[in-house]
Order: sequence, then structure tokens, then C-alpha cells
Amino acid sequence: MLARRAPPAGLRRLLVAERWMSAVNRVYVLGLIVVMVVLVPRHELLAGCPYGLPRAIYLVQIIPFFSIALAEIVFWRCIGLWREAAVGWWSRCYHLGIVLCGAGFVAFLGYWKHIGYMF
Repeated sequence: MLARRAPPAGLRRLLVAERWMSAVNRVYVLGLIVVMVVLVPRHELLAGCPYGLPRAIYLVQIIPFFSIALAEIVFWRCIGLWREAAVGWWSRCYHLGIVLCGAGFVAFLGYWKHIGYMF
């Protein structure tokens, strides 16, 4: 059997950062769903939350800041990966796509005013 080579250190660091970014984005989306479905009564959602948003939503709105920081970390590590000659073009393009998805998620949150307390 052929032994697999260990991936370069830059690729390992990039994979870890991508996994964290993905996990933080999932926690945000699921947290927003849980707060809106479980904590806000249905009649308030239909009326547009006339009594204000629940306090738990303010905790959920902190999470995109971590997503922004992780997207920037993933971006810089992807640039470092492009400089390494140990990875192929497919790997570089794949990780560039993940960087674009992370940046797109941050832009999506900014467009819908979900970053911080802009609501």
C-alpha cells in the first residue's frame, strides 16, 4: 500500500479555520431560527414584533462578528496556500470558493442588517 503524504501545515491551518467559520455560521443561522420560532410567540411574529425583540436575539446578533473575523483569517490563510507549491490547482480553487462563500455570507448579513444591532 502506498502511504499518504501528510498535507502541508498551511493547508491544515486553513482547513481548521474553514471548519470553525462553517460552524459559527451554522450556529448563527440555527440560533436565529430557535429564537424566532421558540421564543417569540406566533402572533407577535405576524404583527411584526410590536412589543420588541426578545433579549436572546441580542446574544445571537453577536455571532456574525466572529464570522467576520474567521472569514478574514480564512482569506489570509488562503492567500498563504496559493503561495505554497505543495498543493494543486484544484485544492487552491476549492478553498478560494470557500473564501468567497464566507465573504458572501458576511455580505448577505450586512445587506439584511443582521450584523450587530442595526435593526
